Amino acid sequence: SSGINAEYGGKQCAIPPHTPFALVEGSDGCGRTLFRIRVDETANPNDSRILDDLIPGWVYDLRVKNEMPKFTKIAFYVEPYTEDPAPKSREGRLSANDFLAISKVIEYVGDKILGSQEGPNPPAQEIMIFCNKQRLEPRMDLRTVKHTIWKSGSDLRLMYLVSS
Repeated sequence: SSGINAEYGGKQCAIPPHTPFALVEGSDGCGRTLFRIRVDETANPNDSRILDDLIPGWVYDLRVKNEMPKFTKIAFYVEPYTEDPAPKSREGRLSANDFLAISKVIEYVGDKILGSQEGPNPPAQEIMIFCNKQRLEPRMDLRTVKHTIWKSGSDLRLMYLVSS
């Protein structure tokens, strides 16, 4: 296989077939590896299907179509951590731009939820946010969480836990 041709910075370049490609959740290359593949393996229908499932549509729009993503609102709940959460009513439903970082949700929990209780607020580094029992990194955004962890059309459900 001869690899693939790609455009980078307005110039065409050839990517050798043995070049590794890693899809990593998070920024700066830090985070959990979701999928690892060589460029020559992307033509395999099974691997291609996995990539289609893992890569959110907005990434495709941005990188392939060169279209800026549409900023949409994501509805979500923030509630105390439980192993088996009960179905939610619409009470307590929040909405924010999909690019909102989990660090802002941590601030919200500290200021608005825990800050309304008696006693001092816990420091932000002691507040952990979870989705589907997976701890979220503060630099993740709501869109990434919804597409890669929640994977449901229903409102996003985030849970907080304070370490002590």
